Amino acid sequence: VHTLVEPVAKGQILQAAGQSHIVHALTEISIKGQAHKQLARPIVRALNEIPPKGAILYSLEVPKIQGDTHFSNMIAAYDDMPGSLIKKIDGKILIHDASHNSAGQLRKGYKENSDPSLTPGAKHPIIFKDPTTQKKSLFLGRRPHAYIVGMTIDESEKLLNELWSHATQEKYTFTHRWQNNEVLMWKNLFVLHKRDSFDPNTRRVMHRTQISGDLRIS
Repeated sequence: VHTLVEPVAKGQILQAAGQSHIVHALTEISIKGQAHKQLARPIVRALNEIPPKGAILYSLEVPKIQGDTHFSNMIAAYDDMPGSLIKKIDGKILIHDASHNSAGQLRKGYKENSDPSLTPGAKHPIIFKDPTTQKKSLFLGRRPHAYIVGMTIDESEKLLNELWSHATQEKYTFTHRWQNNEVLMWKNLFVLHKRDSFDPNTRRVMHRTQISGDLRIS
């Protein structure tokens, strides 16, 4: 069992379930060329008004030396951020695109939009303070189609590129190289993650669980 950012003990998960938190569980199966491309994933479901508080991945069958998952610590990225960049994003609100999935495909019921300022999705502050620990963290979604409210498109794109360039540096990143029968858990509000591509002729079978959140990011 591997944990990221801060340990999520088994008892905590059971307690959360006992308090009627909805737990979403599903199976991810990638075989014969399906969903094998690299996926750039943000904080899970950051497009929700109340994102999941935690996530769990269990590997049933994985290809060797492929499909690794990378996690970037958003608390560390904020703590190490230059003051000049903090000043630029302080008080800024980010729109998290709800119209595309993690593979960049348009979701059913949405239309393609070339203007990021009209992106549908939740609006969250870029800087988020954990009310329990009082630690500050970056709260980022997917980079494509993101938009900072109140800025011109060019200003928003320039600042977002600068922000993502800082937040995804290797020094903030942990890479998990999967083997069969491993469990990985993380506190969802404080990490970005992405999955590497893998050979489309191999199988990758994972169980994924999301623990419903109870905190509105504001």
